[in-house]
Amino acid sequence: MLFWGWGRKSLQRQVSPETTVVRSDRYLHLMFSFTVTWGYDYAIATLTPVGWATRPAPPLEARAMLNGEDLEPSFRKRDSLVLALAVVVAILIGSAPHQVDPGPRQVSLDGQGLAGR
Repeated sequence: MLFWGWGRKSLQRQVSPETTVVRSDRYLHLMFSFTVTWGYDYAIATLTPVGWATRPAPPLEARAMLNGEDLEPSFRKRDSLVLALAVVVAILIGSAPHQVDPGPRQVSLDGQGLAGR
């Protein structure tokens, strides 16, 4: 049985006791091994007296707050499903029967063919 799913997830890195950088993305996975993620959104969450306030942030600002740490997922989490599908398509195309063109047929005009000559 194949396990698959999709949704949104987030990754948080605390910069200080009152500031957190948040990256959220969308994902699709197959058997928990092959995943594709897209739509990265960054936000800065700041602790206020009434709770956490969150504002959207560009990736460069988020990376600057983390001293250059990159929050992008690894290749396996980002594009492994696309790679797996490409391998399956390549195998299917490579294993498809190939028909070789035998060239033009030679037929004699008397209807006996070339075998009688």
